[in-house]
Amino acid sequence: MVVAIFVMSQPVSAAEWRGEWETALQRAKAEGKIVLAIPPSAELRKEREPLLKQKFGIEAELLVSRGADSANRISSEYNAGVRTIDGLIQGTTTAMSLQDNGMLDAVSAYMILPEVKDPKNWWGGHIWNDNLKTNRFLYSFVANAGTEGLFYNADLAKADEVRSFDDLLNPKWKGKIGLNDPRIGGSGISLWSFMWEIKGEDYLKKLVQQDLFLSRNLRQVADALAKGKLAVTIGRPASAHTTPSASRTRSMISAALAASQWGSTTANSSPP
Repeated sequence: MVVAIFVMSQPVSAAEWRGEWETALQRAKAEGKIVLAIPPSAELRKEREPLLKQKFGIEAELLVSRGADSANRISSEYNAGVRTIDGLIQGTTTAMSLQDNGMLDAVSAYMILPEVKDPKNWWGGHIWNDNLKTNRFLYSFVANAGTEGLFYNADLAKADEVRSFDDLLNPKWKGKIGLNDPRIGGSGISLWSFMWEIKGEDYLKKLVQQDLFLSRNLRQVADALAKGKLAVTIGRPASAHTTPSASRTRSMISAALAASQWGSTTANSSPP
């Protein structure tokens, strides 16, 4: 769900925003439910669905899928003149094509409560992924910070064998490194961009020479790691390693490999 927030030049009275808020809640309840597309995370779905019901009295249906799959569905539905998804919460690159094709609403209209409008209540203030275009459809936020995108097979590798990104260039790992394809939106591009920033383009060129196993199928990379076809995977969300066959995979906990991942919230636009 891409969120756009605009600071209003004139203050809104308590009566005005309360009236607007109550009207929005009533309309939402009358519609029946809100449908949100979210990243593959059982934990996020488990926490978010009851929260919306408890806090606002609104039923929620959370569609768990890869960002690219959610974006493709939204695009197909929009071109067919229908909309089943109200909002999209994914990585920063997922919604860019939707934005460019006019398939998103500016989120400012959906930001009603004063505490939500006020940048001081948000860590770092309001941050827009598309601020350079001044459209402000893509509201960005820190989703997580850690090494969840780096996993290894405990039968083939040890955590202390990969203590820095340079260790991934060890000939021992040639043909044994899996990567969530960074050419599309998702955790792969998040970690790839981080490595680009701190290690540079020359490092990435060397890493490519390690005969990386690229895939846009999250489960395919996870299964390859669990079955010993791969020793290490990069850019893989933790949720992809929750299958029964993944019992031998471990997360590489290392300060040297810490990376921040950013997410965006967007509002799906009604088709013409």
